[in-house]
Amino acid sequence: MIRLVLTACALMLIPVPGFAAEPSPPLTPAASVEEYTSKLLLLNQLRPDQNPLYTLGSRAVSYRLLDNSRRALGKINDITLGADGALESVQAEVISTGFDQELSFGVVAHNVTPESDAYSVTLTRDQVEDNLPEFLAGTETAAGEDSVAPVTVQSLIGARVQTTRGAQVAMVDDVLIDDQKKMAVALLLTLMGGSGRSTIAVPYADAKVTRTGTKATVELSDEQAKVVSNYAPKR
Repeated sequence: MIRLVLTACALMLIPVPGFAAEPSPPLTPAASVEEYTSKLLLLNQLRPDQNPLYTLGSRAVSYRLLDNSRRALGKINDITLGADGALESVQAEVISTGFDQELSFGVVAHNVTPESDAYSVTLTRDQVEDNLPEFLAGTETAAGEDSVAPVTVQSLIGARVQTTRGAQVAMVDDVLIDDQKKMAVALLLTLMGGSGRSTIAVPYADAKVTRTGTKATVELSDEQAKVVSNYAPKR
């Protein structure tokens, strides 16, 4: 009898053709909090604003822009970010064309590559001058269509951080960029309230980031806000 029961149980585990396996259950709230805590601790093993793995967004938006011969084209003014934090384009004040214009360069389309103190593109100065209409059109798109402005590094710095209930818990001090991945991986926050201020990096991908005006808004769940408050070092 015991052998028959074990055999029946074993057969239940064998996939039956034509039937999809049951999907994995979603993470429980406890598991989600544990995962978020692990990410938080990893980001803050070293002081985030001094971690050599990351570039501060406030520094990156003052980089030079170089052509493919490493000659200066102009200066970076801002960086547009995708929903997952990927760098989508850089906006630069270009003066090498004979005009003082802000132009947008797609990170993928123009192979924008981080250098030690600059971003370079795979274009010559003449190519930029010859394709000014295209770059100007790209700049208008990067600025947002139908009054929907994109999230940028500049719009994030100084942005409010609030919970899903609307309670303000922090301000964004800076954006941490992984140059190798060409992604914003974290937001550097200064928490408000309590006996003093504290600064901590939180994962970019786990925050809800939106923009409706000149500044972005960052939203954390109540559970995330509690984890951040518990693990932020006091100063």
